[in-house]
Amino acid sequence: MGLVLLVILVALPLGALLGERGGRILGHRLNSPWLLIAAFAAQLAEPLSDHRISYPTLMLVSAVLMIQFALRNRRVAGIPLAALGLLLNTVVVVGNGAMPVEEHAVVRAGLPAQTLAAASDARHEPADAQTKLRALGDRIAVPIPGHREIDSLGDLALAAGAGLFSFELTYRRRRVFDPTLSLRLLRA
Repeated sequence: MGLVLLVILVALPLGALLGERGGRILGHRLNSPWLLIAAFAAQLAEPLSDHRISYPTLMLVSAVLMIQFALRNRRVAGIPLAALGLLLNTVVVVGNGAMPVEEHAVVRAGLPAQTLAAASDARHEPADAQTKLRALGDRIAVPIPGHREIDSLGDLALAAGAGLFSFELTYRRRRVFDPTLSLRLLRA
């Protein structure tokens, strides 16, 4: 999650710097934003439950809602890519019951080896020979200054989609010359 926040924090000012909006966020008209809110609510509700089955179930609910949101907003930059990331994470979590974490990624991230062995939450488990879809699990050490984390391919797609959407919020492309624009301005 740290990677997603970092990408958004970089994309917003970069879009403002490179675009013509001067840093103003001009909102996109999103279709059915309640689907996105419900998808995030499903993700946030998981820690409230103690059952191991709740995490895959809530991930599945969240992914279904996000896919519906993405289909209704498929032309908005970044939304389909973020939905793909969540879908990839959901597939591996539903297949395994939790997100598998590679031991070599824990070492590369500089986290203590006990972190993986003492998996205190029901959302993560050590990857082993029985792990399904192992390539989609947490296996990429991400060097964020002041924060160490291990991400999956789905997390990278989610971060890229969120960053692209954030960039587009503040960036406005320069328009091609429109000869009728001057006539419309004179009439106004």
